Amino acid sequence: MNFYDTKEWLALSKEISDNWTSIRDIESKTTQLFNEISILERQRDLSRNKSYEFECPPKSHIKILEKYTGQCDECWYYEYSKGGDLIKELQVAKAKEIIYYEGVIRDKKDSNKVLGDKQDKIRDKWIADQNKKEKANAD
Repeated sequence: MNFYDTKEWLALSKEISDNWTSIRDIESKTTQLFNEISILERQRDLSRNKSYEFECPPKSHIKILEKYTGQCDECWYYEYSKGGDLIKELQVAKAKEIIYYEGVIRDKKDSNKVLGDKQDKIRDKWIADQNKKEKANAD
């Protein structure tokens, strides 16, 4: 039997492995959140550009807008401008999620370091015990 066959070593190995699996899953989530923030930024740019079209439109356009939509140019400017603000709020929320997940990843990595140190102690004790047994058998 080797030190890596002991019950304690195997339990620590499983916990370390589970932490790494969780870390990979969380990293995948953060990558997805970064992609979503990027997509939202493109949408915010489109919304901002569209709002500029309603900043000073010709009077003929204003009349058409009012006739067909029931809203004036200022209403449309506000709608697109507010849409951009809402997109920004969503981006901030996603960024906060990323920050949270990065903290979880850091905690799991710190936990793995502690678990690895425990494994090192188990290994060192096992080796010391084996050396004592070999020395006792040699005498």
